[in-house]
Amino acid sequence: MAVAAALPRIELAQGRPAVFATIAGHLIAADDDRTVLFWKAEEKLFGAKKPAWNQKSVGSCVSFGWGRAIQDLIYLGAAAGKNEAPAQEICTECIYGGSRVEIGGGRIFGDGSVGAWASEEQIKFGNLLYKKYPELDLSSGYSESRAREWGDQGIPDNLEPTARIMIVKTTVLVQSKEEAWAAIGNAYPIAVCSNQGFTMTLVKGFCQPSGSWGHCMELRGRFVSPDKGRSFVIQNSWGNYLTGDTKVKDVHGEEFELPQGCFCTTADVVDGMLKLRDSFAVSDVQGLPQQDLDWLTRGT
Repeated sequence: MAVAAALPRIELAQGRPAVFATIAGHLIAADDDRTVLFWKAEEKLFGAKKPAWNQKSVGSCVSFGWGRAIQDLIYLGAAAGKNEAPAQEICTECIYGGSRVEIGGGRIFGDGSVGAWASEEQIKFGNLLYKKYPELDLSSGYSESRAREWGDQGIPDNLEPTARIMIVKTTVLVQSKEEAWAAIGNAYPIAVCSNQGFTMTLVKGFCQPSGSWGHCMELRGRFVSPDKGRSFVIQNSWGNYLTGDTKVKDVHGEEFELPQGCFCTTADVVDGMLKLRDSFAVSDVQGLPQQDLDWLTRGT
């Protein structure tokens, strides 16, 4: 119900459809099976992969899945020469408070938010960075107490104009593995909300679906596995919690190492996650046009 109610508001605010099949279905036919790994932008800009984020004891996963998606969107643009990469990272408390209070109206008792609310928050309220502002010093980084405070009270009123400087231009609902494959293949990160749980030991980079998590994470890579077919890389927000083998090979024979907190799963598993209808791709331009990613991709 929350997603269905939010979609018309998102479409009105951004001035274009908020459903992938409507606005970007053309990307599916034009896509291929190249390997796309978003952290290559971090390596290009900073010389190394960024560490995993950790939400700690607060159930603020929606803001972490969305925050990491926005972070990747900024870095991908910077690596392609379209924008500058700020030294500071995205403030997740802003997304958490904005989605829960400014959009959700404080209707959730306890922790948590809704992906569609975060999508609407990105269009209407935007983002802050972990930096020192005249109104408030956020340079110490993520704070559990601040997450709970802003989750109860929303973004401080005096910071809202600053946050609106960093809004997302387009956000669209992604509902299938084909849509997700095309979105990631064109450098549009996806914040995926689902009830799918996973094991916590990597086997050749993969974690098996297991149990149920009411959780939000980010899709930040794709590749074709020699034995599992089309597969995605998921970024979690529990720090460097995984054990096992972080090395992965794609069908082209290329090997890569997963960043902290990342694991792989098959396209069919992701398809099931997307059927919950609360997962969105983000774009820093109007719409989701096909992008030239020669600097980022490998394989054919």
